[in-house]
Amino acid sequence: MKLSVDHNTAHLQRLLKLAPKKVRHIVDQVLLKYALKISRKAQRNSPKAFSQLRNSILVSQLGVADYEINSGTNYARYVEEGSDEGGKPTIDSLVDWIRVKRIEPDDPYMEEEELAYLIQRAIGRSGTPAQPFMVPAYDSFRDRIVPAMRNQLEKELVL
Repeated sequence: MKLSVDHNTAHLQRLLKLAPKKVRHIVDQVLLKYALKISRKAQRNSPKAFSQLRNSILVSQLGVADYEINSGTNYARYVEEGSDEGGKPTIDSLVDWIRVKRIEPDDPYMEEEELAYLIQRAIGRSGTPAQPFMVPAYDSFRDRIVPAMRNQLEKELVL
């Protein structure tokens, strides 16, 4: 999943010609600030079974004014978008999840592995619902980024 902010306005292009290093620095700082805000909100929004997903959400700088917010888990996309039928988590991961969530089977004689198998089969048949955490975090700040950039540019460059 890739999220981007379009900051290629004519105003910004004009400013880049006037003071390229200063403008790049200001734009970079504003984008970093908002990338960190978005990542923190995504962490707060993410489902918390083991905190692995939450702890894997990081900001990486790819270049000047180019940041990526990514989750280092292989299943983040399935949490964000949900999954169709067919995919199944492992029994071991489901047993761990059952323990963390303190799920008790209705049948007191059923073992955790049996319950995990039933959950695995249900997920395989019907998939999992989406639990968006990244896109809502991005959406909550998206409309503030360009105005914040403009304000900072005007303040520091005294236009």
